[in-house]
Amino acid sequence: MLAIAAGASLERSLPDPAGPVAPPMPGRPPAHVDPKQPPVPPRPHLGRVNQPSPEPELFPVAVTTQPAGATVSANGNHCTAPCQLDLPPGSHLVTAELNGFRLAQQLVRVPKQLEAVIPLDRLDAEGPR
Repeated sequence: MLAIAAGASLERSLPDPAGPVAPPMPGRPPAHVDPKQPPVPPRPHLGRVNQPSPEPELFPVAVTTQPAGATVSANGNHCTAPCQLDLPPGSHLVTAELNGFRLAQQLVRVPKQLEAVIPLDRLDAEGPR
């Protein structure tokens, strides 16, 4: 008969056949580490995280208003007509403003359309509303 002293444990400490265990990272299961292998350095990130995005190609759009002298704007760019706005490819709403005239807008599709002529109507002109 085998007698066990009070407070003694039957469990025997055996070495883990998988080797030592690295401390667990929060939210991840513990990883087994082979003590015979050197630690693997982290792989470099292959994405474009730290590289700036290439600037889109800009196209010169010649803008004239009738009458001349209106402030023309599109995508945060402003100039006084006749002038040139440098715009990336796509559709852009070009706005023209001149005192005494109604606000006018024209949709420009770049690079297909590189010229815009925007007629302005007088505020006091009678016409359909």
